[in-house]
Amino acid sequence: GEQRRDFVSVHDVSRVVLHFLDKAGPSGVFNLGSGAAASFNRVAVAVINTCREAAGEPALSLPELVAAGSVHYIDFPPGLAARYQSYTEADLDALRQAGYEEAFMPVEEGVAAYVRELLAHG
Repeated sequence: GEQRRDFVSVHDVSRVVLHFLDKAGPSGVFNLGSGAAASFNRVAVAVINTCREAAGEPALSLPELVAAGSVHYIDFPPGLAARYQSYTEADLDALRQAGYEEAFMPVEEGVAAYVRELLAHG
């Protein structure tokens, strides 16, 4: 669960798109991410704890969630191990140089917002 990806909220992606639609400036292809890699464990904890919060239950730490059976791990597929990137993080330099300066929301905040939307609309 400690493999890391650069998760980005759809709200942040929308803000970037709207920024470039509203402002004349450089065009091109830009890497888009939060610029901060987060582990799959962090995402899992955020999902579960947002659901627990909605149910009126207290948040739990990763070790507590593992002990409770809410998080469990499977063996990594051997055929994939040699081809798998365990770490990715967007390089935002070109995006910043093109004039986009807004901060991106932390993974926990983006995950919580998404889970709350799902819970609200079943």
